[in-house]
Order: sequence, then structure tokens, then C-alpha cells
Amino acid sequence: LVLRMYYCVFLSFLLRAQGARPSELAPDETEHSFRPKVLRAQGSRPSELAQYDKIEHSFLELYRKYWKHYEQGLPRTLPELAKHEIPLQFEFEIDRHQYDLKMTPEILLMRSGITPPEPPKDGIFETASPWFHVEVDGIGKRHYQSLGAVPEIDSVVMRPENVLNSNFTDDFEDFLRMKTNRAKKKYKFQFTIGIPLEQISEVMSWSREEWLEILQGKVEDYCQPSSKPCTSNYKNALLLAAMVIEKARNCRSCCFPKRCQDPWLVRSNFGDVATGLLSREEQSDLAGDVLKLLNLSGEEHLYPHGILDYLHFPEMAEMAGLVHSRSEDDPEAPPRGSAGNMPTEPPGLLRLSEEMLKQRAKVNERLRARKCKLHAKTQRDVQGPTVRDWLDGIASGIDLMSDHSSPLSQDSFSRTLWRSMGQWRFQNDGDRRIHLECREPYKCLGKVLQTWRNLSYKAMFFAVAEKVRSLEIASRNE
Repeated sequence: LVLRMYYCVFLSFLLRAQGARPSELAPDETEHSFRPKVLRAQGSRPSELAQYDKIEHSFLELYRKYWKHYEQGLPRTLPELAKHEIPLQFEFEIDRHQYDLKMTPEILLMRSGITPPEPPKDGIFETASPWFHVEVDGIGKRHYQSLGAVPEIDSVVMRPENVLNSNFTDDFEDFLRMKTNRAKKKYKFQFTIGIPLEQISEVMSWSREEWLEILQGKVEDYCQPSSKPCTSNYKNALLLAAMVIEKARNCRSCCFPKRCQDPWLVRSNFGDVATGLLSREEQSDLAGDVLKLLNLSGEEHLYPHGILDYLHFPEMAEMAGLVHSRSEDDPEAPPRGSAGNMPTEPPGLLRLSEEMLKQRAKVNERLRARKCKLHAKTQRDVQGPTVRDWLDGIASGIDLMSDHSSPLSQDSFSRTLWRSMGQWRFQNDGDRRIHLECREPYKCLGKVLQTWRNLSYKAMFFAVAEKVRSLEIASRNE
């Protein structure tokens, strides 16, 4: 206590000597919050700093309400699965040519994960099936978002036998027949599976992607018993890491990073995979072995053409100039005092959502014109980490291409850069499955596109379930 008193007296004396009050320079006692250096350097008045604190606090309050729970990294799975059993889940976006979703203030809030006071009245969200529900997903391109949205059918997490032996596919087809334009059909959707690390190479072999076949061959050649004996887990970890690196390194334009992870996206956190499933010796060898395997120096940047962070509802309103901006150097930000603070309660959020839709053309124009920069206090061009930094981080249990550990994500106002990449963490239940999201089913399953297009929805889901079930059977019989 005495030391603390002396420290406070010394700090107060120092601040007075610099012509500033302690309240102007003391950091907030809230996570991820600090006063801008520009205001400090300019000797801003306490009222200006207090206003900035109020602006930032409202955004922080919204983050805590609606997005902080993602920090838990909970995977979508089933409890008490046997070792050979594989959880399976589907996500199916209903395209605009199948159903024209009319944007309302409530739906715009749902688009960013904010629960409106009243559910939307649109009938597309009504379903009696126990196998799926309908949510809202945003739309955009590789390098920008928009205020538009589409309905997304999300299945419950199930087993492949549920797909093959239940009413799931019938309910799904009946729903689309009743609710959407039957003349229009799509062949793309996503599915996620959770498998043991030793099954990664088997799943990758489903695909007919030439680059992936070449990569698997390289791993097999590298892990020869005479030169580099590899355990099954280690060989599959090499393959998984090399696959992610190759897709990230060869991303040809600035984009949201997960969009380049195709056809497979790794949802599991690589830091957890390395420290939870590899020996200490394997963890130490991983970086060097992957670099040799890919013939890289390690100084190459992942996503060399730049990456963008995702904008939630508050960031979209901020970028549109409808609320005070937190950015220090955004030339498009409105002058302080010309816009209101970010609301935090449902009535205010609904009013802001309504105003955004009234100015939809202007907002979308701003979003489309967004430069390849991180939306942060100091906006800047960013690339992914170097290959070596990412690999070294993995060996230490840190995945730099995950919002859990990325310094870029921590700088981003939305804290959402990598999104589903590396998002799911190992939990205390002992389940160590690797969760893979297939973003192009015909590629993941090695199907010819034209043949895949001609399948019914039921046949597509059955093709996925039968492939996954065959993996279960092989694993059970080992």
C-alpha cells in the first residue's frame, strides 16, 4: 500500500510537469481500449477525451453482448461420440435467384448476429423440421461486403446415418419446394466433419484436385522410413499445414482470407493440434520439415496481396458515416459532432438499421470502395504472417491465422479477420477431432462438376453421407 501511494504521488507529479491531468492519460480499465495517440499528442481537452471514451465504450458494449462468446471457440459437434464416429453438419445458402429476401431493419441486424426485439415476419424463417433451422447470412464478394443478405439453412449436427435413414433430406427438399423458386437450383453448399488427425490423408484423397494430389505425394516421399520416419499423426499434420500454406501463399488478390481456403478450410486451431497431438520432438521439427517439404525460406508472406477484416453491423454503420468513427486517420469519417454515437440498446439499433437501409445505395458504395486495409484505429495495408512465423507459432500453441491469437485481429475494430479459420479450440472433454469445412462439395468428393449439377439435393447429401460413413466403417474395423 505504501509503495502504491508513492507511485501515485510520483505519477501525479510527472503528469503535472507535462501539463496534463492524470485523467487525460490514464488507460481505460476495459479490455482492448486505449485513448488515441493523436489526441494525447495534441493536448486535447478532457471533454474531447471523454467524448472519445464514450464513443469507444458503446462499440465495446456491443461486442461484449453479441460477439464476445466466439472467443470460447466452441466446436459444433455431438457429445459422447465413439472414437470412430464422425459429426456432420450442413450449411446451405438460398441464393437470391431462389428467394428474394426483402431487407428489413430486423433482418439487417440478424445479418451480423444481433438478435432483434421481434423476429422477422418473413415466412422463409418458419420451418417445422427438427433437422434444420433458417438463419441469415451476409453476401458480398472476395474483397467487399454489402448490406444484402440471404437465408441460410443450417442443419443440426448429426451422424451420416441420420442423413441416410431419417426425414432430413425429405424435409429439406419439401422446404425448398414450398418456399423457393423451384425452377432455380444450386449445387454449392458447405459441410463440416470432425475426424481424427490420422484420417486427414484419407479425406484429402477423396479429391481429384491435382495440386492436392501432388502435395500428398510430396509428403509421402518426404516421410520415407529410410530418411524421415513419420508417425501417422505427424505425416497428417505436415499435410494439413502445407495445404493451408499453399492456398494462402497463392491467393491472387486482396480478399477475406478464408475465401482462398478451398476446397477444404481447417476450422480447428493449429496451435491446439500441434501441442495436443504431436510429441515435443515433432513440434520442434514441424517448421523446418514443412519448409523443406515446400522448398520455402520461411520469409514468404501468407496472403501476399493483402487481407481484409470482416465488418459487423457497428463497423458498417461507422464506415458509412452514420455514427462517430473510432479511426484516427479515416479521411471518409465524418467530422466529430456531425454524427451520433453508436446505440447499444435494441430500439436505437433498429432505428440505425432502418436509416442504413434508407441510405442503402450510399452505404453499399462505401463498402465496395473500401481499400485493402485493416479497419482499425490506424488503417493500414496488411498481409498474413510469414510462413516461418506461422509455423513457429504453431509449435508454441499459437495459431497466428486465428482470431484467438492474431495481433491483426486484436487491432481490428471487429476483431474478426480469419473468421472460421482456426476458430474451434480443443475443449476439456478430451475430444481431439480435427474439424474440416468443405466449401466445394464436388471438389472435396472428387465428382465431375456436370454430373454433380444434375443430382437432386437428396442425392448430393447422400453422396456426402455415404463417403463419411465409409470412413467411419473403415475406422471402426481397424
